[in-house]
Amino acid sequence: MWQQEGVGEQSVKELYGGPLERRLAVVERIGMVGPVAERVATGLDDGMGRAVLTLLRSAAQPVMADLGRGLADAARRPGLALIAMNDVDAASGTIAQHRAAAGAAGAAFAELADVGHWWPVENPRPAAAALEEFRGRVEGT
Repeated sequence: MWQQEGVGEQSVKELYGGPLERRLAVVERIGMVGPVAERVATGLDDGMGRAVLTLLRSAAQPVMADLGRGLADAARRPGLALIAMNDVDAASGTIAQHRAAAGAAGAAFAELADVGHWWPVENPRPAAAALEEFRGRVEGT
């Protein structure tokens, strides 16, 4: 919806506008809580809304398909694809899509159990462990 003119602007206005309490409710509804949620909600303003629309509209087809064709170039360096398992099918695509993208890029794949889209705030430990393990494999330790 955010890639559509008019509809996207209305959605951003509803999500990113209004009093802080309403913006905080939006942030909490997507799984972010505590002091970080308050800081993020404070930053949800017209400028952020425009940035989100610009980013998502820049990813409209055929741009994403073109970028996907370049994934094989990433295989020149070691890579690790992280997927927050509680985010699957919610915001970031399916496990199959993540595995396909990782495979096309020649990247390893780590499933982060019990965390969602905002894993850096919820619990960064699963990602840190996956990154440490990956680093050890790459460095041969």
